Amino acid sequence: MITDDHGGDTGAPHPDRLITRIADMARALRGVDESGTRSFSAVAAAAAAQTVALVPGVDHASVIVVPVEHRGTSEGDLRHATDTVAADLARVQLELGLHPIPRTVRDVTVTDLTDPAHGALTDTAARAGVTAMMTLPLFVGERSVGVLTAYADTADTFDDDAAATGAAIATHVALAALALGEDTSMRTALASRDLIGQAKGILMERYDVDAAAAFELLARISQEDNRRLVTVAADVVGTRTTDQTR
Repeated sequence: MITDDHGGDTGAPHPDRLITRIADMARALRGVDESGTRSFSAVAAAAAAQTVALVPGVDHASVIVVPVEHRGTSEGDLRHATDTVAADLARVQLELGLHPIPRTVRDVTVTDLTDPAHGALTDTAARAGVTAMMTLPLFVGERSVGVLTAYADTADTFDDDAAATGAAIATHVALAALALGEDTSMRTALASRDLIGQAKGILMERYDVDAAAAFELLARISQEDNRRLVTVAADVVGTRTTDQTR
């Protein structure tokens, strides 16, 4: 559902009008760059371009990815902007902490950039002739990996049709972020799991214990030393490397 700054519902979606657009969008968002390599940068560029081309009323767009340690804050990395207008607005939003990057909120949000309450963002928008922005969260499951933002030069242009099309594009971007390693929380979790698995294997071989007992040893040292389990695991793996170099 699309909401305005005050949480009001702006209308009903029109999904039947999106079929052809979504098919075109899916083809464009394969994210293959000029060298034939699939990259998130290519996905972000395609997503921003498709947002301008396919979402009614959009004149500019940007894609921002948020590091895991900054999820739910205004911190982020501007990965692509369709033009200098979008880039300038995105940077001002980030610098001033005005970029609405949510932790769990999934609703699309429309912001009236003519409202002086937005301060420097309103000033920047006024100089560029932009009147509104639509924020489209990039969610994978319950995790927000960033935001796709659309900007309009014409007032009152964003409706639920625009929101539905934009949300479809945002979904592709979020999935691409996960598949291409932009979701650092997933990468960190996988790396930690692998490291703990290696440490368990070393302890099982060295002390002739099973997997459960090896994990219990790691957990006990972690608790006694007040250190993270993955840090203890890294130390154990490090002893194997040291043994092999002797």
